[in-house]
Amino acid sequence: MSPLEFRALRLNALGMLAPQASLEHALTTTVGVQAQQLRQAEIGLGLRVPASNNDDVNAMYQENKIVRNWGQRWTQQLMLVDDWKLVIAARQNEHLPNNYFLGHKDLITHLAALLEDYLATNPILSQTEVEAFLSRESPVSIAGQFKYAVLQLVIAHGSAYFVPTGANKFTLYATPKTTLLAPATAIKELAIRFVHGFGPVSMADFAKWSGIRPSIIRPIWEKLTIDWQHLTYNGIDLVSDTPWSTAQLQMLTEQLQTSPILASGFDASMTGYVDKDWLTTPAHQSDLWSKNGILRPYVMVDGEVAGTWTMKTAGKQVSFIINSWQALSAKQQATVASQLEKIGLFLNKSVKTIDFVITK
Repeated sequence: MSPLEFRALRLNALGMLAPQASLEHALTTTVGVQAQQLRQAEIGLGLRVPASNNDDVNAMYQENKIVRNWGQRWTQQLMLVDDWKLVIAARQNEHLPNNYFLGHKDLITHLAALLEDYLATNPILSQTEVEAFLSRESPVSIAGQFKYAVLQLVIAHGSAYFVPTGANKFTLYATPKTTLLAPATAIKELAIRFVHGFGPVSMADFAKWSGIRPSIIRPIWEKLTIDWQHLTYNGIDLVSDTPWSTAQLQMLTEQLQTSPILASGFDASMTGYVDKDWLTTPAHQSDLWSKNGILRPYVMVDGEVAGTWTMKTAGKQVSFIINSWQALSAKQQATVASQLEKIGLFLNKSVKTIDFVITK
């Protein structure tokens, strides 16, 4: 299998080759999207569901269909409520790293328990109410990272979830822990979902993406995947739950070569795999990651990652800059511009300028 064919298989599984039917479907495919930067996560959804716009995402927030919570790898994710419960159930035997507790593990554990008790009789709390409660109960300042350490522990327990009400605002909703699946059952279901949405993949990919220890995953994975399709690519053993014919593979590859792809920051195509050489070269991987750990949005042209993109909004307009690693033809620029126009529509903004810049 050629690198281009393999790339087409994975990008198709990720929902990046063809428009997704709905925001719910896009979120389900990858079990959420990483949301360290909320706007980038929302744009990532818009790129997969070009028929949607930002109003549709906000409506799902208001209907409590989407949460923004710590999930896979204890990173912030936008996901459907039931998918968040699945991830948390699968991670019940995992523990937050000690550095999350900022040297106050006993106090943070105590405050988390108090907040969980408070949520039992106050199941919906605004951000202001959460902060006021923690300020009353804590003998030390509860601002900043200290506050979030308490909330991370409550959410890791499966006791509550966030619904965004703005870029850095939230409402906290209580959820009974009795609704969580047993860890082994949840890991099995999560593995099935991962293979379908990211495959072909390895067990190491699942461990990296989920943040669950390989020793816990291995017996479940080996039993689950024994009858699935196995293949070796670049010396790595992979599994897939979906067989494909030569004709299907050719169709996907042609689609990849003729359709430009834009990915948002922290896209699952980079964060979901151990070995990222399948997507782009090691040299360009370092171009995608900033020195302070930000994973930049990228653009793919003719089946190859061709550079990164940035945007700037001002009022009802948005401007884009494409930083490509080599000159793009007029035809390539036009196809990329058509994708950027879709971002403008998603944001309910008109596109002011699109600049193409060659970066060395």
